[in-house]
Amino acid sequence: MTTRTLFRSQYWSILKLFYENHNTPVHLREISRRIGIKESSTFLHLNSLEKAGILQSKKDANLKKYSIRRQQIPLIFPLFDTDRLESLPFLRKNAVKEYLAALVHKPALLIVFGSTAKGTFNDSSDIDILQVSGSSKESGQAKKSAEALTGQNLQVFRVSEARFYKELKLKQDYVVQSAIETGFPVFNKEYFYCLIYNE
Repeated sequence: MTTRTLFRSQYWSILKLFYENHNTPVHLREISRRIGIKESSTFLHLNSLEKAGILQSKKDANLKKYSIRRQQIPLIFPLFDTDRLESLPFLRKNAVKEYLAALVHKPALLIVFGSTAKGTFNDSSDIDILQVSGSSKESGQAKKSAEALTGQNLQVFRVSEARFYKELKLKQDYVVQSAIETGFPVFNKEYFYCLIYNE
């Protein structure tokens, strides 16, 4: 069973819209247009999600804008992260999984970014991974193991937890910012969103 079967298809489409736009508030008409459902039906779905405590709404002039409640983001967004990983080609997906499995001491966070996350990769593209903390020696061994098993090239960027936390405010490191803005977490996903959305 895939994660999307947990939701009705219309709910999945609505929540995915917020996931892809970093939870930017969107009004009813725009949601209806972007997911391709009539406004009347969209309103009913939004109302159901709001009553369930998943969405929240706020008046903006004459418009009512919706977003996911912050406390729900660490529960909802990881579903889409899982879906993104599982949607990757078999060897590319397994390279990430094999790398993580080979790490005895798990990192605080593991984020896939670059062309793999953006869907612009080709067969020769490296798989860019941001690893927050963890042993450099163990990371090197895990990288070699995953590459040998899958034939995929991994480019692992390691940063300390302290540096990652600083980057959430400083926004100075291009690699870390690229991972945060365009990548998706594959380990400790809930923790990632708690940090990003300050929960």
